[in-house]
Amino acid sequence: MTSASTEELLRRAVTETNEIRDVAEMVLKTIIYHMRNLYELYNEFIADLERGDLKLETYIREIEELEKDLEIDLDFFQRTLETKEEIKKTAEEIGITGEHRAVVLLINLPTLLKRVGCKTENMGMVMLGIALGHAYGGRIKNSLCALFAATAAQKNKWKYAADIWRQCLGVDLETEVRLICGLSKIVEDFNLDKLGSLSDVLEELRRT
Repeated sequence: MTSASTEELLRRAVTETNEIRDVAEMVLKTIIYHMRNLYELYNEFIADLERGDLKLETYIREIEELEKDLEIDLDFFQRTLETKEEIKKTAEEIGITGEHRAVVLLINLPTLLKRVGCKTENMGMVMLGIALGHAYGGRIKNSLCALFAATAAQKNKWKYAADIWRQCLGVDLETEVRLICGLSKIVEDFNLDKLGSLSDVLEELRRT
């Protein structure tokens, strides 16, 4: 249960973008940490990215191989994250209260990242929202590709980010972000949010 309207949640969230991004990265890195081969691959990716020696085809193949064996224990994942005080604190700061505030924030985090990213013109935050949304939906390859691209964007390696998005996800990065932000504006302009909580109207619109 939330104590603030959707409009108020978004208003507060825009002022706490660093904290929200930190929570998203914590969630994704928790997934990565508990999968040893993936953890090693992610660290190798960052090292190659910083050296400017990134062979995208190799990483995409390795992600595809890892996807065959990876499973996410969502119950364990939820229990692990619920104990982290940073998540509860961020939830409170943007107006989410109650005993289950961490869970409410986690459930709504993909949509929140996209909405706040669009409002603040932060493409990297939108990309994190996409990565997390894929993870929640069990689309491991898409989630990892989006996360790797978001990591490249965070390090200002935008060409790598766009190349990863196109080669691994099969779509143009700028076009997808522009579409999401356009739909996000429609949601706000026509008051399509459910009062008191962040809705998934944006996702529903994308599927129609």
